[in-house]
Amino acid sequence: DKRNLRCPTNNPYDVGGGVWRLKFHPHAEKKNLLLAACMRSGFRIFDISSTFKSESNSISLVSCYNNGLDDGKWESLAYGVDWIIPDREKTSEDFVAGASFYDHTLRLFKCEISSRGA
Repeated sequence: DKRNLRCPTNNPYDVGGGVWRLKFHPHAEKKNLLLAACMRSGFRIFDISSTFKSESNSISLVSCYNNGLDDGKWESLAYGVDWIIPDREKTSEDFVAGASFYDHTLRLFKCEISSRGA
């Protein structure tokens, strides 16, 4: 058994609080994108492709949805999150749905992936 769960394969990435949910992109061509509900820091998309390459072991932040607030200033808990993938014949854009806990809201975000990682 070659697994070593005591030693992470990447450098830690501080998301500014706890992480409630993680969700990989459902399409194979974007399987490197990881969506996270980061409780006090909103919703974030990470590119984890460099984690599996020998020359680098870091995670890149490629998008952040925090209602324009600074990290750690999210007004509620970013709780549930998932990808919304519309009909590919109509659009190539992806969307994210995020639910927050205390204020009982559902937010929809258009994915805007920066060139930093994707």
